[in-house]
Amino acid sequence: MYGLALRAICLSVAVSALSLGPASALTLKEAVGEALKSNPEILSSAENREAVEFELRQARGLYLPTLDLEASAGGRKLDSPGRRRLGTQDDSLDSADVGLTFTQTLFDGGARRAEVKHAIRPV
Repeated sequence: MYGLALRAICLSVAVSALSLGPASALTLKEAVGEALKSNPEILSSAENREAVEFELRQARGLYLPTLDLEASAGGRKLDSPGRRRLGTQDDSLDSADVGLTFTQTLFDGGARRAEVKHAIRPV
């Protein structure tokens, strides 16, 4: 009885081992690569690092000058007794303005430096 049970167990193990097919093994490099691609904690950490680096670039950008362009256009029609006497009440007044402003901060009391230090801390 004992020998028959042992044979049955060995036979079932052999059959199940044959039905599994070839084993697939990953190299250490492949396993690490798969973990980096699929682990949510690692992906979240990478996204957080990217956000912190963006904030640091933004803080360092405070040292750069700014250039602003503003433009406006419009028209008016004025009607007044004086314009009626002159016969210009139907003339329209058209205006167009363009402005370009270059700004460079010379002194800010250390605010930019503090902003950069604050952005560097999480990195």
